[in-house]
Amino acid sequence: MIVCRDRCRQFALLLWKDWVLVRRNKLWTFFEIVLPLIFVLPVIFVIVKYQTVELNPGEVFNMINIKGGPTDLEMSGVKLKTITPVKFDNEAKMLSELKSNLPNNTRGSTICSIKE
Repeated sequence: MIVCRDRCRQFALLLWKDWVLVRRNKLWTFFEIVLPLIFVLPVIFVIVKYQTVELNPGEVFNMINIKGGPTDLEMSGVKLKTITPVKFDNEAKMLSELKSNLPNNTRGSTICSIKE
């Protein structure tokens, strides 16, 4: 608590010192305020006066009626494969069928079953 009080007192004294300097040196304070404005205002004026805003024209798309089925994907150019369910007698036949459908670069991998 004492540290906070000391720091607050130092800050208050620093503000008081600055205020005394401002009152004593009115001409210097005037230049501290006016000179930055003299240099910054023309730059701001040039930026505001000569800036160009280029907007891209909008793009118009054809309307697509969405029905919520697989035909929506076909309209967008996606080709769907029909999936037919296949029933296997046992797990070994199913795994051998899956291995035969793998791409060539994965033929050496092993397929394992997940049992619950």
